[in-house]
Amino acid sequence: MSDPSLVTLAPIGVVRSPYVDLFGTPRQAGLVDAPATIELMPLWRAGLEGLVGFSHVWVIWVFDRNKAPGRARVRPPRLDGARKVGVFATRSPYRPNPIGLSVARVEEVTEEGLRVRGLDVADGTPVLDLKPYLPYADAHPDATAGWAEGALPDVPVRFDPRTAPMLVERPELRAVIEQCFALDPRPARHRSQDTAGSYAVRLWDVDVRAAVDASGWCITTIEPA
Repeated sequence: MSDPSLVTLAPIGVVRSPYVDLFGTPRQAGLVDAPATIELMPLWRAGLEGLVGFSHVWVIWVFDRNKAPGRARVRPPRLDGARKVGVFATRSPYRPNPIGLSVARVEEVTEEGLRVRGLDVADGTPVLDLKPYLPYADAHPDATAGWAEGALPDVPVRFDPRTAPMLVERPELRAVIEQCFALDPRPARHRSQDTAGSYAVRLWDVDVRAAVDASGWCITTIEPA
């Protein structure tokens, strides 16, 4: 019998997504309809055979940028950091093992990997495994969400007219910016204080700066990174 305390996991590929920084990366899959690719190592590309025809795929990945230790109790952003709950009742990155699980919509199966949408994973993240999403087994219409029930943030987002030149030929960039900031990417402690402030996030090859106050977000500048 093998020693259960010794587990070795090797990446099969890497994610390429718009989210260069952790700030601004969606906290759940499917909330921002942004494109991403999953580039597989040559050894595993043959494993994609038969995946054509599946609309969605489970992506198992690594919280490789999270250097903090796991915690048994955490403060979820949905509760604005006001109270702690058990880590197993959350999607927190501060887990016993730094493993993430996301479902993504498959756009295309290529020779090198997958083109997907809706992934909530930062650029460069290692991927451990892929599994097809099976509606008859994975979809549960009667499921409940405990303390996480209720509407998600939907903060108004407007663009300073000076950002128009960067957006006119990149409608997808505008859509991703709008969806990301509508979810209010601020840390829970900042949202709970409801104070005005300025923030910056890098998406693809641009730096986006935004200001927030009681009226919502204003995207102030969009510049090449």
